[in-house]
Amino acid sequence: MANLNGLDMANGAPEPLDPHLFEDEEGDDEFAWQLRRVENMLTKGRALMSKAQYPGALKSLMEAVSLCPCEPDTHGKDKSCNILQCITAVQDSDPDALYNVVQGPCSCGFEWPSCTYPRHIETLDTMAECLEGAQAHVAAFSTALGLIRLDPASPVGYCRIAKIIRYLVRRSGSDTKAAKCLAVVLRDGKLASKDKLRDMLQAFVKSGLHNMEKYRHSYDDKHHVILRKMAHNLKMPQSRRDPIKKLPREIFSMILMYLNFPELICCLLVNKHWNQVCVKDSALWRDLRLTAPRNPGRQFGTFLQKHSNMRTLVIENIDKLPLNPKRMDMISFYLPNLECLRLGSPRFFPSMGRFEGVPGKQLAKLTQLSLVGIEQESAGLLEKLLQLTHTSLEVLDLAESTSVMEDFFLHHPMPKLKKLSLHFSTPGSKDVMELDMNNIVMSTPNLESLSMNGYDLRWNDPDQFPFAGDQKAGQWQSLRSICFGEDMELSRGDPDIPASRCLPPLNKNMKAIEILCSDLVLIDNVLFTADSDSNSDDRPLHPTLDGSTFPFESLGLPHLELFRCAGRIDPRLLRHVLMPACKNGTLQVLELTEREKPRASRRWNRTRNPWAPPSFDSVDPVVDLAFAFSDSVHTLGLSWFNWAAEDNHYSAFDGQPFMAWLDHFPNVRTVTVHPGPCSRKEPVVAFILKLLTHANIKVLHQNVLIGTDWDAGQKIAKKRGILLDHTLRFETMRAPFVE
Repeated sequence: MANLNGLDMANGAPEPLDPHLFEDEEGDDEFAWQLRRVENMLTKGRALMSKAQYPGALKSLMEAVSLCPCEPDTHGKDKSCNILQCITAVQDSDPDALYNVVQGPCSCGFEWPSCTYPRHIETLDTMAECLEGAQAHVAAFSTALGLIRLDPASPVGYCRIAKIIRYLVRRSGSDTKAAKCLAVVLRDGKLASKDKLRDMLQAFVKSGLHNMEKYRHSYDDKHHVILRKMAHNLKMPQSRRDPIKKLPREIFSMILMYLNFPELICCLLVNKHWNQVCVKDSALWRDLRLTAPRNPGRQFGTFLQKHSNMRTLVIENIDKLPLNPKRMDMISFYLPNLECLRLGSPRFFPSMGRFEGVPGKQLAKLTQLSLVGIEQESAGLLEKLLQLTHTSLEVLDLAESTSVMEDFFLHHPMPKLKKLSLHFSTPGSKDVMELDMNNIVMSTPNLESLSMNGYDLRWNDPDQFPFAGDQKAGQWQSLRSICFGEDMELSRGDPDIPASRCLPPLNKNMKAIEILCSDLVLIDNVLFTADSDSNSDDRPLHPTLDGSTFPFESLGLPHLELFRCAGRIDPRLLRHVLMPACKNGTLQVLELTEREKPRASRRWNRTRNPWAPPSFDSVDPVVDLAFAFSDSVHTLGLSWFNWAAEDNHYSAFDGQPFMAWLDHFPNVRTVTVHPGPCSRKEPVVAFILKLLTHANIKVLHQNVLIGTDWDAGQKIAKKRGILLDHTLRFETMRAPFVE
């Protein structure tokens, strides 16, 4: 069977009223010729209609209808029987009355054709439009009823009859022919007044919606949409298609799961039925994310009890929903399947009472914990949560906090912890907090990702130095990513005494290293901690270049993918770190600093640091950093560079060595440049504008262009299809810890 509607009738869809059996169009030349002729007649008729040549258009359209394989016959000139029969049926209380009538013969005995061929329906609809244009409204009305008889499941006939009735009702007072047609319809349909015709309009739309849904055999098209819009404009109850009543409960639940939380709250307010369905569907509340909820009072515990299968609970602002010990108990007892908990406060956590002696229940399935804005007064909440979750936690994120439970790591090890983020923050102050690393390192043996900012690191117990002898085994051997923010330091009291080491040696499986601070001692501690058994107090902080002091056993990271450092590193040392990854083709992001930035230490005047790396002259990147040339690098950056002569007090700027270095990376598409000291902005601006003309650059991050210079740069970037961005410093590229 040829499927002219584009549907597979064998897959459960209703059969057409009178399907035509056709041969394959490609194998039947006569049928293909007949189809082309129908198309030509239809096109010709529309062209004549556009010129208001309605008699010729009707002739072409009638010829096109006669070419349909159903071979339709024509009704007599008196259409009153057709009008009366259809109007009587559509006013019946039975929704299937019209469908049953149009399937049978006319009251005069004429057998109306029944056909689902789309071209037949389209041609007959065009004929009704042509009759409207010719002011033959009675014939157009009867033709529209014939459309319904042709295929009562198609919305085309209902749309046409509704349009004609609307025209007759509106224009009967000013159009004589419309008034005559209205009188004929009222007489033949035995309607009392024009108001009844308005009711009949709604009856046809209502019947069309019913037949279209119940007996449909084609996909929705524009006429389906038009008919539904008519019902909506007429404010008919049938236009309200309630998904809860139409769709299976499982499908409706899947649709609701795509909504965000504010949209889900709107669903609760639709009506009582929607509210009950949404509240009872526990799958919708597995991921609950609240922005700034009000105090729910006693309903808090009731809500948690109803949704014990909750997996994620996120409260961005708990200022009006303080988590006192009682509510923390509710969370631990009523949400045994909780996997992710994130609590935040823009103004730091309010006081929440004393948590000592509150039993709580172990959250055995909680793997992600994030607290934003923890301060010293609310440290009890942090301690309580860590007590309930330390055995199962895999992700711990403490952001913008002023409190860290240093001793907690000693007494409550976290064997499953994989990601740790500690960000200290004090409003209005740039001070850092001292942090002992010994307990953290010892209690997190399987850590994979570390992110820290705002701390002064130290190793508090020299007797338990983590890198001596057999104690070094198993410490952070799974570490893959490390990120230190711009406010990080390494603890040191007397500048004449070297700082002790506080981090284990990097393992060779490291994939990402981001050191966004310029503390050279911390950089050396992270990158060049050698795997040696010698006494830490007797060895220098920085290894000698020839490796005579201790070997570079911990250096060389063959799997490194990302390396970013805001401090200056001797290229001879950097070579040991990056060369294996460059040779293997794994390094993708490389951002360095050419010279040391001026920096005032928070702890002591570092005019001379005896433990800083050996001094070295300005770097020629093409020569000194040639080991970094790699086709795998797609992001390249350099900070604080200027190769102009220093005797002119940096009144000039020279960035050509960077341009030459960039040319050795054929696959670089993203470039970050933060030029160094220069007393004049003109040469630096010229360098940035020149960089925008580089053939390979697609994204450029810089901190130079402002004002009119920014407008000029944007003009060039738009012309060359480059994304131009303004960044003040290296931005961390780490992904959010809590997913």
